[in-house]
Amino acid sequence: MAEGEDQSTSSIQLTSLPADHALYQDAYLTGFLKTDQMEEVYELVIRLFENTVLRMLRNVFLTEEEFNMIGVGTARGRHEIAFMERLLPFYKMISYTAVDPNAGLLQTHKANLRKAEFNPPVDAKYFDGTFRRYLDERADEDVKFHLISGIHSLYHLGQIEESMDQLLATLKENGILLLMVNSEQSVFAKLRKAFPSLDREDVHIVFTNEDVTREAKRRGCDVTEIPIQITKDVTELFDTASDFGNKILDFLTMTSYFRQTAPKALVEEVMEFWRDNISRDESGRCRANFEEYLMVIQKISNESI
Repeated sequence: MAEGEDQSTSSIQLTSLPADHALYQDAYLTGFLKTDQMEEVYELVIRLFENTVLRMLRNVFLTEEEFNMIGVGTARGRHEIAFMERLLPFYKMISYTAVDPNAGLLQTHKANLRKAEFNPPVDAKYFDGTFRRYLDERADEDVKFHLISGIHSLYHLGQIEESMDQLLATLKENGILLLMVNSEQSVFAKLRKAFPSLDREDVHIVFTNEDVTREAKRRGCDVTEIPIQITKDVTELFDTASDFGNKILDFLTMTSYFRQTAPKALVEEVMEFWRDNISRDESGRCRANFEEYLMVIQKISNESI
């Protein structure tokens, strides 16, 4: 519980943003994705995929004709489509599954993949729901994946121990689990951990690189952590009349209309948290640390041990 967050605010029932697909999509597309440095981070992730992940996959899957990949929490699928574009020259066929709990974003992903016009075409399947539900509904299937990607999506899964077990159970030996998560110093992670009242069944506490590394190594995986330095302009968060600022606040708290519907005391505590976790740049704009890690996790074959 954050300093000042009393029992009344920690037990309050807030309105889940992901539960309202239209509101979540709007807050994500026209709020969070419009914050600065998103494009630079995307380009960096793709370069790291080319220089690190692709090489690792080619080293262990040289003779495979069909490549199986699943994206967990894909949103519009921009990263996953870029990954497949770089994989296609090495495999005759890619079988791809996209899993996302937001139906609107999943339809956008489907349209984006169709526009890519890959040759040969990707054999794509789409699942509207959480990764846990995907596993439950396909319990009788024994599909293993060469690559699992989860870019900014672990908060959709569940507790870290169970989530790691589920992800690794669907990964081939020597396969790669590619995750992008917040660092311990990220203001996003600090916010979620400081305010337990923001944690609920469909949006769990944000996992950090330290959480992921600990659980992956406990299971015998090789882990490579690549830090990505990000500082975002959050000035509009402090403008109560800013539609953009309110959408960012909703996305960061995963709460619909947080400033308008959350208890006043909780709103004040959260905004005080932001005031304590910003710095001013030379132009007076408010910036916060959103440092992330690209996590490259390899499931080690028993024959390699």
